Amino acid sequence: MMPVEKLPIKGFVKKILTLSKTPMSPTQIWAYACEHDLDKESAMTTQTPVRSIATFLLRDVVKKNSIFQQVFYKPARYGLKNMVYSDDSIEESFETPQPIKKKSERREINLHPVLVEYVHDNSHFKCHCKTIDAATAHSDKHGENKWRYPDIVGVHFAFEDVKSDNVLCLIKQVKQPTMTLYSFELKLNVTLGNAREYYFQAISNSSWSNEGYLVAGAIEEDAFEELSSLNQSFGIGVILLNEGNPEDSQIIYPARYNEKLDINAINRLSLNKDFNSFMDRINKDVTNKEINPLGYDSI
Repeated sequence: MMPVEKLPIKGFVKKILTLSKTPMSPTQIWAYACEHDLDKESAMTTQTPVRSIATFLLRDVVKKNSIFQQVFYKPARYGLKNMVYSDDSIEESFETPQPIKKKSERREINLHPVLVEYVHDNSHFKCHCKTIDAATAHSDKHGENKWRYPDIVGVHFAFEDVKSDNVLCLIKQVKQPTMTLYSFELKLNVTLGNAREYYFQAISNSSWSNEGYLVAGAIEEDAFEELSSLNQSFGIGVILLNEGNPEDSQIIYPARYNEKLDINAINRLSLNKDFNSFMDRINKDVTNKEINPLGYDSI
């Protein structure tokens, strides 16, 4: 019996979309492959093939010479540029492809609810977020607050995972963290030209947290290598958001976990009304062992 030829991810996705003759989400692509016994032809060795396919497509469709394009945004579905589809609505999408928003209409603030939804539902974070307005900080010195405040902060509580008071008590006794604090710096588009500036801004305003992230609505292909190098050196993670379908957003590079919080930095950040409110809400929720959603950004 001849061994099955293993296809790289690009060839594998192309084959599935060619055979299916319809645009598909990453989940549908992998499900189709498994249903037709084609998953064995993939060279992927990951335990999360759907995530790998989604990450590949998110990166590839922004290339000028890509053979793929995103046809729908809710949910995200991808197709081949050179294929004619029978469904009229799909054909129309290919004839007049629509970006998520025109560049002139896209604003950083529009990414906030997308990130809040993603990190709330994502199994790695499962966190509750608060948007920070740097203008609410008390400072008379011009430029003092530059790069100090992240765009969004988040928290995950241990009591959400552990319901037993005895186990929670044990967590405290063995000095395990009762919560995880996150910091997020959002940008519309990361390019090779601005990648270092944006990354070091994220470093500057994330040093206080357990995990810090640079979050982007789009990342140009030539910026990935630079971001990978910075991530290995400094440990700030990188998230690529999918504005049309938040659940398809991806942690491109994971953050390095900091066990020790920077209390001095947290104290300075608390001069900001939004951040101080965030800290107050956390303390109350830990005391009550119950989360008050009114204290955080709505999903």
